[in-house]
Amino acid sequence: MIYKSACRCVQIASVFFFAVAASLLGACDARDEAATDRRPVVVVSIPPQAFLIERIAGDRVDVKTLIVPGRSPEDFQPLPQQIAEIADATYYFTIGLPFEEIWLPRLTETHPEIEIVAMHATLEAGSGDPHNWTDPSQAIQLARTAFAPLEKMFPASAEVISGNLHSLIEELEILDSRIQKLMDNQANRRFLVYHPAWSHFSDRYGLEQIAFERDGKQPGARDLAELLALCRTNEVQTVFVQPQSSSGHAQRFAHELGVRQEMIDPLHYYYVDNLWAVAELIAGELW
Repeated sequence: MIYKSACRCVQIASVFFFAVAASLLGACDARDEAATDRRPVVVVSIPPQAFLIERIAGDRVDVKTLIVPGRSPEDFQPLPQQIAEIADATYYFTIGLPFEEIWLPRLTETHPEIEIVAMHATLEAGSGDPHNWTDPSQAIQLARTAFAPLEKMFPASAEVISGNLHSLIEELEILDSRIQKLMDNQANRRFLVYHPAWSHFSDRYGLEQIAFERDGKQPGARDLAELLALCRTNEVQTVFVQPQSSSGHAQRFAHELGVRQEMIDPLHYYYVDNLWAVAELIAGELW
């Protein structure tokens, strides 16, 4: 799994998490119960989830995102403020990232009133890549799963929320169709990435992601030599990197290969616009 190498770091971070949580959760119990006019809080792991939920529920909910821009799920450590926000939430929407599995059981034990919604519950398991949302068809399933608890939260607005869901699904279907048409017109099918975050995207559109990292680790000398030879033979011009990757390692790899770096972000909030922009960039660098 892509994030396998981060599990030990996350296990250490979970100790910090629950040490701080013990004090903050107690403090949250003393919050002003009269503040009933506040929007209900829901927590998500990553920005694309926040995009989907806010498109469905509108401004009826206050969505708190754990992985803020620029941070990586691999070395995630919740801040004290985030711990307090989780304790104040009605729902926590998970998406199948490894760090969730590490500390989520203890969170539910400490604060059982928070309802956990696995947005990825209907997705096919076993791919080894947790970036399921990079496939718009799977993003549609994520949105459908999020709909029921949001409708339950706002029964008086059920018709509006249902309409929002249908509009969102239509937009995602159009996005999927546009990317499919774009990729169908490409003669080449491979692209080079530093961190293998685009497996679901590749599978959806019949592409092949060639990655520098493998199982969260840099390749050995032999594998690296083979990768460099493959790229040079095919005159690869670009390696795609992401803000959450190790910039130093990516720069050294790009320099050794003699290619430029192009930034693409799988965790961008503006899901539709971002995925289309990523698709156009990848389509222009296939080999």
